[in-house]
Amino acid sequence: MDYNPRMASGEHGSHQPVRATDPQPDGTLAKELASEDILEILKMILAGASLKEVLTSVARVVESHREGMLCSVWLLDQDRVHMRAIAAPTLPESYVAALDGFVVGPQGGSCGAAVNQRKPVFVSDVLTDPILEQVRDIIAAHGIRACWSAPIISHQGEILGTFAFYFRSVRSPSPRDIHLIGNATSIAGIAIERKKAEENLRRSEWSLLEAQRLGHSGSWSLDVSSGIVSSSPEMHRAFDVKPGDDCSSPDFWFNRIHPEDRKRVRDLFERCVMENTDYEADYRLLLPDGTIKYQHSIGSPTVNEKGDLVEFVGTAIDVTEQAQARIELERALEEIKQRTEAARRSERELRDVVNTVPAHVWSTSPDGQVDFVNDRWLQFTGLALDEAFGRKWEAVLHPDDRTRVVADWHTAVKNGQATESEARVRRADGEYCWWFIRNVPLRDETGKLVRWYGTAIDIEDRKRAEQALRKSEERWRSVFENSAIGVALTDLNGRFLATNHVYQTIVGYTEEELRALCFLDVTHEDYREANWALITELLEGKRRQFQIEKKYLRKDGSSIWVSNNVSLVPGTERVPRFIMALSEDITERKRVEQALRRSEAYLAEAQKLTHTGSWVWNVRTDALFWSQEVFRIYDYDPEKMAHPTWDFFERVHPEDRPKFEQRKKRMASTQKEWTGSEIDFRIVLPDGTIKHLHSIAHPVIESGDEVVGTVMDVTEQWKARAGHPPKLKSSTDSKLLP
Repeated sequence: MDYNPRMASGEHGSHQPVRATDPQPDGTLAKELASEDILEILKMILAGASLKEVLTSVARVVESHREGMLCSVWLLDQDRVHMRAIAAPTLPESYVAALDGFVVGPQGGSCGAAVNQRKPVFVSDVLTDPILEQVRDIIAAHGIRACWSAPIISHQGEILGTFAFYFRSVRSPSPRDIHLIGNATSIAGIAIERKKAEENLRRSEWSLLEAQRLGHSGSWSLDVSSGIVSSSPEMHRAFDVKPGDDCSSPDFWFNRIHPEDRKRVRDLFERCVMENTDYEADYRLLLPDGTIKYQHSIGSPTVNEKGDLVEFVGTAIDVTEQAQARIELERALEEIKQRTEAARRSERELRDVVNTVPAHVWSTSPDGQVDFVNDRWLQFTGLALDEAFGRKWEAVLHPDDRTRVVADWHTAVKNGQATESEARVRRADGEYCWWFIRNVPLRDETGKLVRWYGTAIDIEDRKRAEQALRKSEERWRSVFENSAIGVALTDLNGRFLATNHVYQTIVGYTEEELRALCFLDVTHEDYREANWALITELLEGKRRQFQIEKKYLRKDGSSIWVSNNVSLVPGTERVPRFIMALSEDITERKRVEQALRRSEAYLAEAQKLTHTGSWVWNVRTDALFWSQEVFRIYDYDPEKMAHPTWDFFERVHPEDRPKFEQRKKRMASTQKEWTGSEIDFRIVLPDGTIKHLHSIAHPVIESGDEVVGTVMDVTEQWKARAGHPPKLKSSTDSKLLP
């Protein structure tokens, strides 16, 4: 950003070139600009000081080199039209406020003209130069008589802002002044570009971490000289890295690999490191809790200008679901093969079996000509049966994949070896989807190739997961905005950072209104303390997430019930942690639950008043369910009896047990043939009291496994008709007791 020292102010702004009187820039000045002041500014930039602090220091250093000079730095707004002041340490605040937001262009003062012309503009006399026509009164009112402006331009040629220099007397720049201006704008440009790069890096890192989480794909790197491994949070989740684990050594990661795969993968990786070649491997993880996961890992070497390896970087993608599907498919294929060889079934029988496999399946003659495909293959491609035979199937492959897949298939047929590939296959509607294709040869007892069997499983989801690493922040925003449930992001103090339209609809606030609120502001006062206690446990690491149902206070003062699933999203050094809440309006469900509880309470009270209990018997599981009234009738304490059992049969009067047993057998063995039954029987309580009961039972036709019924205490009716039933004094006084 050094400017030509031959350019200086003339009669009208930057229109008159002035030849320098000094043959070269002042040597003393150049030395001053490389002094401790400038080094301190560079240290501030490297130490991460704010852009305002850095540019203010630059302005002060420049002012110290010219007596009477006043400096300011202006940044070009995102709209590329307006200028905003960021540093003006000695200028009056009223001056900065009056010009803040001015429009760049030929009539935008010296700064606007400098941006428009992309070169320095020097106004020697504010009162006479026409370039200041629109802002002359403001500048002159603050006692400024000369103003020079230079554009701050990035290394890519982008205008970042301007550096302005003012004097309270008429003045033109000397070569020394022009040299000072060039150095000042260079340092300012370094600071601005550095801050822009840091902001872009923070956004990029956040997008990458989010994409890795969504795609279940972690990243890693190995510093060859130190042997230290660096890894992303998604790697930690996949490999079950706990807080406090030292995962900086390659041994830690290799030890998480399944023992049967460990040596193979380690030997492959070490060979790739030694040979500076790309690395790719599939393997299993055996986690400390016994969980087995499948991983697909890719790595590449990074070398210096001498060709020496300095770093190995890569990704690890969780392909557990695809691997399990592949295992199941291979098992199915093996079963098909065994059945075919053992029973010599016809093609129709083979089709019936293969059509049940959840995959595309085909077979070919030894020379590779397709002679069978299953229905799923035909349904997916939309081809007729004769269009799939021979080599016509090649037409459904994506043009970019066809040559490769066909060549691999010809090689496999020639060598008689199994082959695997991934390719896009055209669906009946014309869309292409990714499939994992496998062809396996079948040989007879002599080793002769007799057939080929092929399968294809859908790997579209895995491909999308791999592509998630390359998705931009716009995709996350689209998912965020179009979610079917409410989503709210808050900082660790609970203040809203972002919300989607569903969440805004739930609480009745706009996004701008929510940014001024904390989540407790929309929480009903009865739930605030409990909600904050859960948030505290989340922040302290006692929970990974929690779910809570609570009342919300809407903007209009009404309250609704909302189910919240809350989790803590881990941050990085540059992106702070935040809290994410997934919210769903459950007001209607709560209303239904309350109505159901009232209904159940009414039913229980009605049963108590009529001495009638209800029961359910699941014939298949032999499980019993009693209402509270049944416990009272049989004189059992529901607090002590967790689940009713047929032990209550001991309380049935001995004389009534045969017909009771006969009824139970009929309900169990022929419940599809009977429509119901009624029975009167007696029970003998532990204190000797005899009760008369009347029971009605019906089968549940829909389930076929359950019988429902009622039991009514009719003792009072029996008393009215036949007098009081006897009360036994002890178990030895009568044979009625079991």
